[in-house]
Amino acid sequence: HGVVGRGASVMFHLDRYKPAFEITSHENGDLVSGRIDLAGVVSDLNGIAALSYSSDNGETFEDLQFRGNKQALSVEFSVRIDTTELEDGPQVYRIRGRDRTGSEDQTAFLLFVDNKPPEISILYPTEDQSVNGVFTVSGMTNDDVGLSQLTWTIGKDEPVDIPISPGDPYWIQEFDFTGQTEADITFTLTDKAGNSVGQRLKLALAADEDLPEVTIVYPEAGGRAEID
Repeated sequence: HGVVGRGASVMFHLDRYKPAFEITSHENGDLVSGRIDLAGVVSDLNGIAALSYSSDNGETFEDLQFRGNKQALSVEFSVRIDTTELEDGPQVYRIRGRDRTGSEDQTAFLLFVDNKPPEISILYPTEDQSVNGVFTVSGMTNDDVGLSQLTWTIGKDEPVDIPISPGDPYWIQEFDFTGQTEADITFTLTDKAGNSVGQRLKLALAADEDLPEVTIVYPEAGGRAEID
């Protein structure tokens, strides 16, 4: 019949992809302690309309204010976390995003909270023991998640590393305070989550024990010496 119908057009938004997430401040499974900012970027070709996060495995969500141009295809976000308000162990945070066409997606991010400081003890010498100017300090360390550094300092000097080995709780360090009457040393132990603890050792030194000794073996006191 050759009859041509009226043309029609329909406008629609093509949305083949959901929002994509990238956490930039931490690695998945990181150890954390104290106040931190979990930060990242959410991207979508249709722009981002809303962001929220959940700290109770998705049961409830709180709105997130994101930075930058709200018409941009990528926006930055940040979640302030105070680990002292959380129990030690795994904590999962969910970030949810919705683009301007209504498509929604979320990502889960795992953090391990460690609020417990490491432990350090000095085995020898104790503060009631007498040592001379050259002495060796020995001690033990302990932490549930692993240690990153042990240092010693005197006054305001720069910290000096003490070697520690994974799986070996014992450590030793030699000191030379020759000619001094007192030693005041601070040891600082830091774990992999950034928790640290200090231990101060203050010793009274037996300076006389550093002096050389001379012993006369011949002639004996009160004896007679023969001269050839």
